[in-house]
Amino acid sequence: MNDQEFERSLKELKKEYDQLLNQSSPEEIMNYIKRKEKRKTQPFKRLQGLGIAASIVAVIGIGSILLLSENKEHAVPDVDTVDLRGAETFHAEEGETSAKLVIDRDDQIVDTLMIEGQEEEIDLKLWVDEELRFSTYIDERFEVDTISDEKGYTARVFANYTGDRVEPPFFTVHLAATDYQVQIEQYIQRIREDYAQQGFIENNEDYRTTWSSSAAFLFFHPESDMAIAVNLFEVSGTIYEVTETFFGEFSEGFGGRLELMQHHFQWHE
Repeated sequence: MNDQEFERSLKELKKEYDQLLNQSSPEEIMNYIKRKEKRKTQPFKRLQGLGIAASIVAVIGIGSILLLSENKEHAVPDVDTVDLRGAETFHAEEGETSAKLVIDRDDQIVDTLMIEGQEEEIDLKLWVDEELRFSTYIDERFEVDTISDEKGYTARVFANYTGDRVEPPFFTVHLAATDYQVQIEQYIQRIREDYAQQGFIENNEDYRTTWSSSAAFLFFHPESDMAIAVNLFEVSGTIYEVTETFFGEFSEGFGGRLELMQHHFQWHE
């Protein structure tokens, strides 16, 4: 591929991102990514190598059965955003107290998951985060952990179908530390700058989130074929950042499960 062809391929990719219209759910975001990959030219695929882009093309039409795959190589390449704000277990500062949440919800429920138009029953477990003060239900095979650093506290959800969790986390809720809590306009600007520095392309012109959030954004990373939806919630003057990350064939099963997590999501006072 010569320089002119390479430049044309990049322009075509950006044009496709700019033409993204009316994406309003995790499933629709993934459908867009799959359509993009199917139309991509072979020289551009070779430019990206045989990583996530090729794996997405290989599994189009196979559906959620690939969620049982044991291949770890499908984990997305390192992107700074994936590291998500630190790696230490959070401990409240001495003297900090908060009322213990009283959650009147069942520990487990059964709900219906839509996969390629077919209904399938799925077992869900209750997930409660005392620090972030929310609860929801998630696939019983998902793995949850929490991390923190000087910038704040983050709860993360990983797919884990075979005993080995799939990196990166596909759902996170982040609470910025007090020193990093600013007006929401400043928070929005910070998010845009952070993602731009990491090579993400923003497309918000026609993006409509299905969350009842204060602000929402959609970002794509061309090199890793990663899409990230960011929703900001301003609750009692505090900003919470919720992200949904889509990557590779594992995202085939994330959409419906994310919709269930959103359906059952509750903030608690």
